[in-house]
Amino acid sequence: MTDPDEYGQRHPIESEELIAYKLNEFCTELDKIPDNEVAIRSRKPDPTDDRLMFLRAEVFDAQKAAVRYVNYWKKRSELFKDDESIISKETHDPVCLSLGFINVVHATTSGRTYAFMDPSKLDKKLYTKKNMVKAAWYFAHQALLQDVNVQKQGLVVLEFPKHVKSRNVDLSL
Repeated sequence: MTDPDEYGQRHPIESEELIAYKLNEFCTELDKIPDNEVAIRSRKPDPTDDRLMFLRAEVFDAQKAAVRYVNYWKKRSELFKDDESIISKETHDPVCLSLGFINVVHATTSGRTYAFMDPSKLDKKLYTKKNMVKAAWYFAHQALLQDVNVQKQGLVVLEFPKHVKSRNVDLSL
């Protein structure tokens, strides 16, 4: 294990042996989850299927990572149909992506990645709730894929409500 960082987190040193062992343990834990709970068994293979990402998020606790993985795929299945890819920018509503509601800033001096959310950029007439939620998933997923530290430490979300007007408030989001 590494020394605790400034947030008190300790992460294992990721050797090839540890990763292979934990991925095997992850698969064993995944198999213990009843089939009716596993939404991922019938889905098509996806290039974003990074099980290591889920292990990192749970500091290599295979049981917790398997539960997180299943919950992720259940929710992802609700939002994204089989023919849609979460990582392809072209499958998302371009208005939702370009409003500036969410901006991700990678690797600050603290080593953290931040997502800045500015609700004043929202105009409920320009998007559907589902498309905006899908865009938020896209931004978060891109942050996870681009930075291993996000997989280990998470994504810090900051909301900036200074210029928000009542027309911008979308509580359903």
